Amino acid sequence: MTAISGAFSDTNKEEDMPRLIMLDQTYIIFDVDCIGNASEVVNIRRLSRAGIVAFRFQTNVPTRYIVKPCSGVLENTNPVRVNIVLYGNRYNPNHMLLVQAVEVRSKEEAKTVWQDPNLECRDMQTIRLKLGTTVLGVDRALGFDDNSKKTDASISQALFLSRKKGKAKVQELEGMFL
Repeated sequence: MTAISGAFSDTNKEEDMPRLIMLDQTYIIFDVDCIGNASEVVNIRRLSRAGIVAFRFQTNVPTRYIVKPCSGVLENTNPVRVNIVLYGNRYNPNHMLLVQAVEVRSKEEAKTVWQDPNLECRDMQTIRLKLGTTVLGVDRALGFDDNSKKTDASISQALFLSRKKGKAKVQELEGMFL
């Protein structure tokens, strides 16, 4: 898998791109609370009207995501299972992952198509995957946002300033924040 170099620019609008491949999902949610590395499976397949299609996955953090297979050739419409692993369960909202696909004349051309200096001129489809975690999903559902750091600070300050103990302290804090 290669690192992204300018692949996320908005110069190619989705409606201007050819439609060569299809994914069964574009929103990937990792369960970062699981033991071991979180992983998800995506199925990629060639659309029936496209010829032979070469694809590859790219990310801006290649040490964080393990994608197998990270590239390949789609000769028919049978889906290919792609396993995406979030290594170390360390997700950041700035992480990006995308799939690029280009039509090629042969399997041999697919081996070298990504080194082609004129690749930007070719008709290439790019699909940006949306990434998230189960914890992030819960935070959004409960209405937490960037203000959560401020909330943490105010809770710490309230704990420090409170002179009460035990149940009385809990009741005081509940009265402040609930």
